[in-house]
Amino acid sequence: MSQLTQQIQYFDTPAPHLIIDNFLSNRLANEFLEEAVRLQPQYKPAEIGSSQAIDGCEECQRILKINQLIKRKNDVVYLDGIYDTSLIKKGLFEATHDPSFIDFIYNAPSIFPIINQCDATEVILSRHGMCDFYGWHKDNDLGHLRKMRIVTMVYYFNSEPQKFTGGELTLAHPNILTQKIIEPKHNRAVLFPSHITHCVNTVKLESKEFIDGRFAINYWFGFK
Repeated sequence: MSQLTQQIQYFDTPAPHLIIDNFLSNRLANEFLEEAVRLQPQYKPAEIGSSQAIDGCEECQRILKINQLIKRKNDVVYLDGIYDTSLIKKGLFEATHDPSFIDFIYNAPSIFPIINQCDATEVILSRHGMCDFYGWHKDNDLGHLRKMRIVTMVYYFNSEPQKFTGGELTLAHPNILTQKIIEPKHNRAVLFPSHITHCVNTVKLESKEFIDGRFAINYWFGFK
């Protein structure tokens, strides 16, 4: 962790959340981006979890596809269980188990001290390209989750200078009329309770290069 340069802010509204700038060293943040680009062939369209029973019929599949396109459009790599040698997974694990991070979380307001009691994590690498987005949702009520998500951390790492606009994380609580928009700045981590409603605004790219998309890690703390 870049303990000496981290800039940490806590906010109560519209929901409890932490914003940590300079979360990692510049070297490690850039190495994350290099790995994310190397994995380009492994990305696939993100899926929306659902508790609705789908019987496999053609009409159900058509409805499911339409529902998917309305709610979300971006590509992901599911790092858990497949890419156990991932620098991204290793780096985030070490950062969130660093004594300084553990001590900070122990004294943090709201729900965040529970992170030190969590015994499970989930890691997804995400890229948003031209016109990609993720509509209003909650991280812990999508159904078919492998682990119970308690706290969400989103970590951003982008090419610099940034060559996209949009892609902001918008938090809303207790309804979408009260909102907080957070910019996806390079080397920024945002933590918030996983039951909070949020969305990712539509991305507009200024470059066709894969490296210039909006990259993020979705990292969940929870229980088995």
